Amino acid sequence: AVLEGNANGNGSTANFMPLEGEETTLQEDLGTESSHFRHQNGVFGRRETFQGDSPILRACLVFSTFAIAISIPNVQELISLSGAFAGSSCALIVPPLLELRSIVEGHHRFSLVAISRYVLLAIGVVFLVIGTVASIIDIVEAFGG
Repeated sequence: AVLEGNANGNGSTANFMPLEGEETTLQEDLGTESSHFRHQNGVFGRRETFQGDSPILRACLVFSTFAIAISIPNVQELISLSGAFAGSSCALIVPPLLELRSIVEGHHRFSLVAISRYVLLAIGVVFLVIGTVASIIDIVEAFGG
């Protein structure tokens, strides 16, 4: 294995790079104490997966996506629905949740910063509901309902 450092040679941003013919697993790179990975023998050989990853879950996700795509003939409504749901989740809900987790771990649940993050989270949920409901109404109207 080769250990590469940054330009000034102090190695503070070192990267582990295996040599040709030397293989490492994800669990070895992260340490053997990590229990988030499991080995699974599949059709294409042995592989590492995360906990909760299963072929049944993947198949259900693929089939549900297929069923939604078949049931909604106009893609524009589907895109507006996914944009309303995923866009507001990624932009308005996940960031306050991440910051709230770090604040709660520091035991400052009701500080001014935490309360402002709760307000942002509530606003994000409101926009998620409004956008999703508006998109569903557009889908129903597109079907002539």
